[in-house]
Amino acid sequence: MSGRMALGVYAVLVIGLILTTSQVHGAFLPADCLYTVTNGGDYRGNVSVTESGLSCQPWGSQSPHRHVYTPADYPQGGLEQNFCRNPDGKNRPWCFTTDPSVRFEYCNVSLCQFQFHQFNGYFYKYVTDPLRFTQGNDYCRAEGGYLASIHSAEENDFVYSVAGPTAGWIGLTVTNTRVLAWQDGTSVDYQQWHPGEPRYFYSLACTTMWSNKGGNWDDTICGGPANFVCKKPFDKCQSGIVSCPAGFFCDNFPGEFTCYCDFGNYRDGEVCKAFHVCPQGWVRLEGHCFREFNQTRLGYSDARASCAREGARLAAVTNSSTYQFLTNYTHTEEDVWIGLHYEPGHGAFLASDGVNITTSMFFSSVGISDQE
Repeated sequence: MSGRMALGVYAVLVIGLILTTSQVHGAFLPADCLYTVTNGGDYRGNVSVTESGLSCQPWGSQSPHRHVYTPADYPQGGLEQNFCRNPDGKNRPWCFTTDPSVRFEYCNVSLCQFQFHQFNGYFYKYVTDPLRFTQGNDYCRAEGGYLASIHSAEENDFVYSVAGPTAGWIGLTVTNTRVLAWQDGTSVDYQQWHPGEPRYFYSLACTTMWSNKGGNWDDTICGGPANFVCKKPFDKCQSGIVSCPAGFFCDNFPGEFTCYCDFGNYRDGEVCKAFHVCPQGWVRLEGHCFREFNQTRLGYSDARASCAREGARLAAVTNSSTYQFLTNYTHTEEDVWIGLHYEPGHGAFLASDGVNITTSMFFSSVGISDQE
């Protein structure tokens, strides 16, 4: 590398860059029924009567019961009108009542027909309405995910425990030239074929988890209907299970979340404070503060989580001035992580500040090496 580091294990991060919840990719879709795995934290239906028949008090009202669960203080909680919600992680959706003698009660919200299951920061949904492979993947995408990808024996055992003996489609395609690909764009780093599979025939292009075969896989014709398993990131920010303090924004990565302050502010405990100069140890460029961490080599997810613990995020390199600044600022000849990751199905890299960068923009205007 000619003595020059390539932006491309753990190094530069920036404080003060925020994604609003509407910009977070892979959001958990609002539900009009009760998912037990979220305790109804994502429920956004219109039930406004408690289980005993009492009317719900509007969330924006402080009468007859005073409370802290206001729409302003819990912006991700879906606290509209007087609809039943679960902003604080109770057992199921609830509301304050209009009866001065009864502070709150749970609501009767119907269970969702298909339930999600949680594993390692992802939700899985087993659908027993048989569809063709492409139709099943379209169904999963409408739910915010894809036909399930599988990356370990533990995950395969979990999916099989969800799908049971009837099993069905998972998101792997197979070609007669032995090219394998997951529908969500993740790497094919684990396989569990049944003995003698896959056969790599031209007509056998899709994969099922084989029924009554202990979770083994089979390549088969894509056009036949089968049950299927969907998988999507568990977005705690959008689920309603967690909520950041007033003045904070929530950023999600699978199974985890971080509360950030808005641009131009930094986090001090549970309060956002404006900074006029960068905190000690940080340097400033164009209104952002940067700091290099080069003592430990980490994987991308661990680096991102470490930045989050600093109240910051991996640096968004979306223009040539930031790129030149970081190449001069860093003090290592090792590659360093930055806040760009590829979004499957979008044909673009997503920067940590929410900017989509197409591949052509990435290489022509920024000029970054594609070294990992």
